[in-house]
Amino acid sequence: MSKPRRGSRQPELFPRSKRATISVAPNHRLVELTDEVDWTELEIRAEKIRASKLKSAAGRPPHMRTLLGAMVLRATRYVPYRVLEDQIRYYAPARYLCGLTETDWSPDHNTLHDFIELMGEEGTRLINEYVVEWAVEKKLADPKLLVADMTAQEAAIPYLRLSNTYQPETPDSVGRQPGTLG
Repeated sequence: MSKPRRGSRQPELFPRSKRATISVAPNHRLVELTDEVDWTELEIRAEKIRASKLKSAAGRPPHMRTLLGAMVLRATRYVPYRVLEDQIRYYAPARYLCGLTETDWSPDHNTLHDFIELMGEEGTRLINEYVVEWAVEKKLADPKLLVADMTAQEAAIPYLRLSNTYQPETPDSVGRQPGTLG
């Protein structure tokens, strides 16, 4: 009876690195966008909006550069918060956009949601004015996928009862059958 083998019988002279090095194409849309945006100016504007909405400055300061990069990513490719989290964690150009190429840390969906909600309409307007319009002009973002209004981002799918397609299964109060007019 033989034992199952674990690994190679002869170890390598130099152990392989467990940390992957992924190069990002310099002509990728998100890389070009990252390199062209004045992040310092964007952070100053965002900090003013954040300070005006907070009641106290208690707590840890946010990773402003990362969260602003996430807002830009979400504005240029409308995705839900959990998909946004995965994009930032595993997609190299998105990590570059968020300034996370030198770290293993990435924000979770709750952090992303809380920051984007805190920034609100003013923050969305800031991103739209400062980044998204420029990205569309330079053909770095597709205008068909952009969401420029916070209400459109929050309410992308109407509730079933509010849409015209909902038909109740029971007769209504007048006694008509569902789907009939008379």
